[in-house]
Amino acid sequence: MESPARIYPINEYSLTVEFGNVINEENHFEVEKLDLLLKQKPFNGFIHAIPAYTSLCIVFDPVQVKSKWGSPFNGVFESLKNYIQELIKIPLNYQKEFRQTKTIPVFYGDEMGPDMDFLCHKTALSPSEIIQIHSQARYKVFMMGFIPGFAYLGGMDLRLEVPRKEVPRKKVKPGSVGIAGVQTGIYPLESPGGWQIIGRTPLKMFEAFRSPATYLQAGDWVEFRPIDALEFQSLSQSNS
Repeated sequence: MESPARIYPINEYSLTVEFGNVINEENHFEVEKLDLLLKQKPFNGFIHAIPAYTSLCIVFDPVQVKSKWGSPFNGVFESLKNYIQELIKIPLNYQKEFRQTKTIPVFYGDEMGPDMDFLCHKTALSPSEIIQIHSQARYKVFMMGFIPGFAYLGGMDLRLEVPRKEVPRKKVKPGSVGIAGVQTGIYPLESPGGWQIIGRTPLKMFEAFRSPATYLQAGDWVEFRPIDALEFQSLSQSNS
């Protein structure tokens, strides 16, 4: 049976395995399964894999790959492609609930959510309706980027869809919860950003010396829990 994936080289030490071009849970589960199979059955020279919405980038040492299969350097990609195609065929008792659900406390609105009024204007919803809709959904971490610990969350109610800011902020505070298009996400560090900010969590989403450093990983499920200013302050102190 032909592999459902498209496999193509990026450079001499990485390649991409792509499962279609539609962002949905089905394609992302294929990414997760291959990521897990590579961890269980790594090839000689495998360094790490980077999951995205519908694809997995695989980084490797071409010298070790060559020594494993005895391939000439111009045949390294074909050797890996054949290995990955066979790996994909392996049956795997993979559960969609493999990743855990993490609850993120969020103080919505006021000074923590400076773009709440913009959302109300764009969606014709009240702040309480926006909070209710945003916190009642269950989100999937499709991928990590653009800075360490930033999780792109899919599964947002389309009633909250709003565009990015025309002019990004120069500084977005750590823990800020934002919306851009059909996604929501959490800024782990202070950085420039163009997402519409509706709240903030007191949790530290990234700590360099923590293991793992990122609170969320690709494949995790996320739920948001509304909190008030008093609980935000209490959790901030306990997480400092």
